Amino acid sequence: MKIVFLSILTCLSIFAANADPVLQAITIDLTPAEYKKLGSSVAIFGDIAVIGAPGASDDIGQACLYQRSGESWSLLSCLSPNTDSLVVQQFGKTVALSGEQLVIGAEKKQNGTKGIAYIYQRQGDSWLLEAELISPNSAANDKFASTLSISQSYIAIGSPGASASHEGTVYIFKSTDSGWVEDIVFTPVSSFKSAHFGSALSLSGEYLIIGDDDHGRTHEGSAYIYRREDGIWSLQASLKGGDITKSASFATSVAISNNHAVLGAKSENDPLIKKNKKSGAVYVYKRTGQLWSNQAKLIASDAAQGDNFGSSVAISGDYLIIGAENKNSARGSTYLFQNINEVWTEVFNFEPDDAKQQDNFGHAVTIAQDYIVIGAHNKIVTSSTQGVSYLYYLNRDTSPSAREQALTEMQTQLAYDSEAIDSDNDGLNDWDEINILGTDPNLSDSDGDGLTDKEEVTIYQSNPLMADSDQDGLSDFDEVVIYNSDPTMVDTDGDGASDYEEVMVTKTDPSLIDSDHDGLTDQQELLETNTDPTLADSDGDGLTDNEELNLFNTDPHNPDSDNDGFSDGNEVNFYETSPLDSNDTPTISTTSTSYSPANSQFGTMAFEDEWPLTGDYDFNDAVFDYNVEENKVNGLVHRIVLKILPVARGAIYENSLRLLINTPITNIGQVSMQLKGVTTELNPIADGNQSLFIIIDKIADALPPPPGYKMSNTFSGSPKVNGNLYTLTINFNYPISSQTLGTAPYNSFISRVLDTGEQIEVHFPGHFPSTKASKRKFGQGQDDSDKSQDRYYQTEGNLPWAMLIPAKWHHTKERVDLSNGYPDILQWAASKGKSKKNWYKSKRNAKFVFEAVNDI
Repeated sequence: MKIVFLSILTCLSIFAANADPVLQAITIDLTPAEYKKLGSSVAIFGDIAVIGAPGASDDIGQACLYQRSGESWSLLSCLSPNTDSLVVQQFGKTVALSGEQLVIGAEKKQNGTKGIAYIYQRQGDSWLLEAELISPNSAANDKFASTLSISQSYIAIGSPGASASHEGTVYIFKSTDSGWVEDIVFTPVSSFKSAHFGSALSLSGEYLIIGDDDHGRTHEGSAYIYRREDGIWSLQASLKGGDITKSASFATSVAISNNHAVLGAKSENDPLIKKNKKSGAVYVYKRTGQLWSNQAKLIASDAAQGDNFGSSVAISGDYLIIGAENKNSARGSTYLFQNINEVWTEVFNFEPDDAKQQDNFGHAVTIAQDYIVIGAHNKIVTSSTQGVSYLYYLNRDTSPSAREQALTEMQTQLAYDSEAIDSDNDGLNDWDEINILGTDPNLSDSDGDGLTDKEEVTIYQSNPLMADSDQDGLSDFDEVVIYNSDPTMVDTDGDGASDYEEVMVTKTDPSLIDSDHDGLTDQQELLETNTDPTLADSDGDGLTDNEELNLFNTDPHNPDSDNDGFSDGNEVNFYETSPLDSNDTPTISTTSTSYSPANSQFGTMAFEDEWPLTGDYDFNDAVFDYNVEENKVNGLVHRIVLKILPVARGAIYENSLRLLINTPITNIGQVSMQLKGVTTELNPIADGNQSLFIIIDKIADALPPPPGYKMSNTFSGSPKVNGNLYTLTINFNYPISSQTLGTAPYNSFISRVLDTGEQIEVHFPGHFPSTKASKRKFGQGQDDSDKSQDRYYQTEGNLPWAMLIPAKWHHTKERVDLSNGYPDILQWAASKGKSKKNWYKSKRNAKFVFEAVNDI
């Protein structure tokens, strides 16, 4: 077998100009060696692509490896099992590749059909067999290794035929010094009988998704996401099919990345075009912290009956590949979607020039970085060969835009000369300001809009002589700092509504077409669905508007569509009852109460408020003791009682104490605050899909300093000030899960507002800022936040600006670095919290602590 290269030089310039993917090669057999169904499985990593050719049910099968060199692909070798051909069959039915390791699945005929996985290790251009894995509880026809995935030192292997009723099992194996060993076994978690759990799976980094396409009373399907943290796997999300995905093969194909999960429903009927039976659909979920929510439902632009769009899926970064192997009399088609401004948009349709009926192009797809492999396993090549694969180069358009070119040119013109005069110290020398920019060399902000002249010229490209460069009614500063819009564009997101209209009228995000990330554009919600474009979940029932309309057929304006007293979201996600059937009603069986850190015990929250600078790092700028009570029904939280006692204020800033709860304002019932025996109602504030509460508006008023001091309970010798207890009670209209709510005291933070209106927040590490928080401070000073990694409010050495201590804590004195009072905190931070977890209990140096306590 060898590879044939197409003559595509004549269209390279066109592809490059349009940034369309480029076909680099087609695998075609030109040797006597027989193979069948080449392209049944595909995988790619780095410069290696592996393509499975398992053949018919009684064929031995093989898997062929191709290597890329520049723009060329060449065959390295084809692997086959080194065993009796009567024992192993359909070798190459599944393949997976990661780094130097390759996994190939096959069937083993021995006392019935049993699956087997072969692991190969790369040695130069050779691949050597390293291990053979079989099911630890192998039974006949368990379909072990009929699905598999590898990432780093872990392999996930599905056994969807396991057990007498085919409930299915998924095994995780881990590479150790002793070889590959079983790490954990996953079995169905639903109260309903599962079927074929593990029929699809994908492993990427620390995330694993498992499909269960036959789950549910109406076979609506489900998928489960697990996360590995510190070597421990835990269920992070259950993604449920609904009324629309009945018998639609929901989760028959799955893919996952760090931030997105993709589920194919290849047999779904188009609910709007009745003739499009089994046209198929794909659902994309996005991760925000630990929560996964539906972001989009994708349908092919040319959807037709029987396409099976979603028969295969693969994702890499902002690109998504979707196969529709039965399109156009099974010629097949494959679609490329790109995440543009948080909207998944179809950007290309792969249809080979040599397509013929029954090719099944798109039966298997994969994408890694800039390369794509698409299998057409049923294509007839010769009388003895069958199946080909197509290898594409993604061909991203990396050429600089006109705006980027203009910025580069300007930065070159204004190359800063350290010896030149810069009267206003704004980073621009006086000569450039006078002769090139026309700005005032004596004013760092010539137009007085809050942005320095250098920021406007070299970062935002706004006019340093106009406070509102695009004259849309919003100042340049407000667009950059508060609204995250472009100060040079009237309509930043290009949705037809001006930035001013979005900010002042519709209250949507001017930088996003879909402000609430629910998969419905702002304009769709305003003009078609009449849902709230600022809330993914308009009625607060636990399902996004998109899910209600496109998965469950429930009412996005009514949290309880069947009026049975239980929210649609809880019926779907927790009770597994029908949200459309009032006779299918959950049963309340238990009520309970939990406390954090414990009943009648307090923990401590401590904040350093000079973020993004570490400042004196004494962690006494704002100190509070806390206790949280959660009242639950069937394990779901329906009320929380948060008690806050101000302990210390070692800052001169006017900070407030605030709380973000991870449920929309539409799910917030009665809220009250009790202080000094007086109870008042407290109004929550909508903050995107969360609810914001201002617990203490001014910490200085809650803990006033003693006479002669500017701070409270931080200076040696200062009289101790006792704060008053704040008791915040929040009732939810419909209870929410502890997983959604998060760990108490949830996303508590301190906040202050600068004279410019810029809001500075300090959160616990890893907790997201509010929508009002200043974006331009991240990454400055000692802050090492990385949004793509959910990393917030940490230094490069993992030191935080806010700490949660599950016990009453003795804070340090003013201007005493915390590590002097508690030396073990440095080791705790360096280990990312894995060691010295009780740093606050050990090696305390009493002379640095405010209260008179003994050393430990």
